[in-house]
Amino acid sequence: KLTRLTHKAIGVILHSQIVETVEDLKKIEISSQVRTAAEQVDGFFQPFLSGAAQMADIDSVYNYVLASNADPSVLMTESVYYEQVMKELNEARGNYGSALTAICIAATDARQLISSDGSILTDYDPPTRAWYQQVMKSNGKPIVSAAYIDGVTGNLIVSVCSGIYDQGRLVGAITFDITLDSLIEEVSSIVIGEEGYLTVYDCDGNILYHPNADLIMSTLEDINYSDNMNQVLVNLDSAEAMLYSRNDTEYCGAVEYLDDIEWRILGCMTSEEYVQ
Repeated sequence: KLTRLTHKAIGVILHSQIVETVEDLKKIEISSQVRTAAEQVDGFFQPFLSGAAQMADIDSVYNYVLASNADPSVLMTESVYYEQVMKELNEARGNYGSALTAICIAATDARQLISSDGSILTDYDPPTRAWYQQVMKSNGKPIVSAAYIDGVTGNLIVSVCSGIYDQGRLVGAITFDITLDSLIEEVSSIVIGEEGYLTVYDCDGNILYHPNADLIMSTLEDINYSDNMNQVLVNLDSAEAMLYSRNDTEYCGAVEYLDDIEWRILGCMTSEEYVQ
């Protein structure tokens, strides 16, 4: 009898250890796939971030903005620097593939913004724009704006922006307008277990990718996460795989926060799959 009880106890212990091992492996898989997604997103944006910063330092661009600010009555299309700068913008645009849809220059005091296709916005006040306010707070680093939906194509767009400075004063900015189609396609191909998935949030907490397309451009505030997961996402933290809930469904998920662009990537699987 003692032997049978001993064997039973050993069996229970072994089963428990096996379950814990399987769960640990699934946590490792979730965290690993989230890091893979974060690396893909970072790799996608780094050329645009460095490119925008470099273009903001080009002498002709700097002189173009200063001249435009000095006499706001002159359209940027009529500036002596216009043709040279348009040539440089379009040459640069050709180096980044189809994801880059336009390069724009904003001149703050001139209240104008001009695009690489020659179109111009007048009575345009950069400091009232959310992306420019991000640049103002960035301590000279390029930023990635919150996403918006292009009114013509319906594509998700973000702007990579870098300030143009004159003796430390922000006088304008370069923006790279980027469609996220290819990045979202790449991220959506990442597999987590059998039925797990990723959710990608931008700097404003907008959902840019979720397998349920109805949730695209919903905000973090719209999603009913349990307190532990909500705290991680709101506080812009990273977290290894942990248990949490959303809309009364249990999940196991991990988060990576990308500091350079202030995006958050959440990868998860349901608790049912996690404990299988």
